Amino acid sequence: MDGSDRSFADNFFDQAPAGLLSTDVEGVVRVANSTLLGWIGRTAEDVVGQLRFSDFLSVAGRTFFETHLSPMLRLDRGFREVALTLMGPDNTRLDVLVTAAADADAIQFVVFEARQRRVYERELAALREVAETRSSWLRQVEGLASIGAWSIDLDTKEMTWSDQVFILHDLPIGALPTTGEALLFYLEEDRERVRRHLAQTRATGLPFRFDAGLVTAKGRLRYVRATGELERWGGRPKRLVGVVQDVTEQHEAELQLWRSAHIDGLSGIPNRTLFQKRLREMIGAAGATGSVALLLLDLDGFKEVNDTRGHDAGDEVLRSVAGRLRALFPELDCARLGGDEFAILLANTEDRSAVEARAEAILNAVRRGVPFCGDWLYVSGSIGIAYYPFDAATAEDLLRFADLALYAAKRSGRARTSSYSPNIGAQFTARRGAIEMVREAGLAGGIVPAFQPCLDLADGRELGCEALVRLRTGGGELVGPSAFWAAMSDPESLRIIDERMLILVTEQMAIWRQAGKDPGIVALNASEHTFNGGDYARTVLDRLEQLALPPSSLRIEVTETVFLGENSQAVEAAIAELARAGVSIALDDFGTGHASLIHLRDYPIDWIKIDRSFVSGMSLVGRSGTIVKAMIDLAHALDIKVVAEGIETEDQRDFLRGAGCDAGQGFLFSAGTPVAASTGGRPRPA
Repeated sequence: MDGSDRSFADNFFDQAPAGLLSTDVEGVVRVANSTLLGWIGRTAEDVVGQLRFSDFLSVAGRTFFETHLSPMLRLDRGFREVALTLMGPDNTRLDVLVTAAADADAIQFVVFEARQRRVYERELAALREVAETRSSWLRQVEGLASIGAWSIDLDTKEMTWSDQVFILHDLPIGALPTTGEALLFYLEEDRERVRRHLAQTRATGLPFRFDAGLVTAKGRLRYVRATGELERWGGRPKRLVGVVQDVTEQHEAELQLWRSAHIDGLSGIPNRTLFQKRLREMIGAAGATGSVALLLLDLDGFKEVNDTRGHDAGDEVLRSVAGRLRALFPELDCARLGGDEFAILLANTEDRSAVEARAEAILNAVRRGVPFCGDWLYVSGSIGIAYYPFDAATAEDLLRFADLALYAAKRSGRARTSSYSPNIGAQFTARRGAIEMVREAGLAGGIVPAFQPCLDLADGRELGCEALVRLRTGGGELVGPSAFWAAMSDPESLRIIDERMLILVTEQMAIWRQAGKDPGIVALNASEHTFNGGDYARTVLDRLEQLALPPSSLRIEVTETVFLGENSQAVEAAIAELARAGVSIALDDFGTGHASLIHLRDYPIDWIKIDRSFVSGMSLVGRSGTIVKAMIDLAHALDIKVVAEGIETEDQRDFLRGAGCDAGQGFLFSAGTPVAASTGGRPRPA
């Protein structure tokens, strides 16, 4: 075709051979295809526009008196179809089907007989039925999976949504928003990210995938997952196409899993895992020029609330404290580390006075009562503080040093704040070493009792002795409590010592008795933690019975801290049971505590032991002497006997004797001396 105004019919029928019959399908197709070569680049509309049907009235001597032009058919991906039918007087029929792509890349003509047309129509109907069935299935699958399809024409900005996309947005099907309006459904914090994904795919051709939150037309918060890619037509970008899926349930399930792993279920604030992550992030952000303060809070009196009011009361205290911390600090900067211990992080903390003021605000908040079942619960708190990078260079060390500072705060009286210092670190190192010494000795059989005689100050008779603990070092040397005193605040160390000393001391008492020697009353110390560890009274009495030792041969010595502990009721019951069995009870270090007179009134105390701090400072005219005399008189008035510890000089002995003190022990008479296992003899003054 040279572009003149010759019609399709001119070209088609000029090339048709004479006598062309409708059954000569191949010939018709050959002519049509030849004609097609001149029509490349034309659209289907161009072809139809130049079809003059009058030209078909005569073809190779045959007359076609009827022509039919089918309506334009719109097919997928922009294809068009035009069907032309020619009918002759003898019912000869020619069907011409013109198919063209919308982008005019190709035009194809197909000519076929009437019977072929019917086959084609049947096949087309079947294909349309299959397509409709598949479309129905697809809509069902979209609904079940909450997946919808969408497209955006890059030239016109026109969007296309499947039904499920409308449903996801709570919009009536067909109420299509503009591209800009569709973006407004997304949460504000996600909107720019969505816009950036679309622009990036259009610019680079790379597919995208994102999760984002959106608020539907009905105000419901949903979470969606969108994927898309760029579609090109004729080598140029034409459309963005993709799918969007409602993943709200999955998002909520994942959020619940995350919360389970990172949020404390009771208090609702971050747990140890999330706190440690946050701590590392803050230290990383601080770098070499910033600073971070870590505050560790431990509740004082919490165990008592749990024990006396029940765990529901304790849980209410923990929730209340967490809520007060959340009101004072950003949510991610406070955490519950476990039990009754909390952590708080502060950034840019060069002003330590400001940090200490925040710590005091925390303590004030903790002190406020917690309403519970018509009553009030009260606890206090202790806080340890450590600073990055001044105290520690890593998150692990910062946490460790804050813990040491917390320990120092609790040791110094509780309900206060303590900041880490090298001195605290040295104390902890010494304590750690002492604890290791005790535990190694316990495993290696290195706990050894030494016995210090207790004498009647009136006539010098030996009344018995006190069992003192010694540890044998790896080199074989015996060391006294001064070498491992720092371990005496460690519950496990005290338990190891008390359990081993009970076994060894009663064993030695039995050896003496089997040898015909009367050791008198042997005094054995028992710590607060020994009473807390189980049925101590039953353990002692069973041991005495096992070795055939009379209960009256043993005296249990306790300090006032035993009665002041959180398990005071168990202590009271154990002391009473021992006393009823005949074991005598002594109150050690008398005069150094806070409630000695109450203890003398409420507990079956047989002896008091005046602490060496009063004896060493005693003189005939000094206040210490007056206090000691008053102690002795008070004890005797309550029918309680008195032992003075730490007697080192004859003047001290004489004063105590003159003041009516019943017994004494100290270096003046003998140091504590181990018993040689081979001899089984009693220790004698060195």
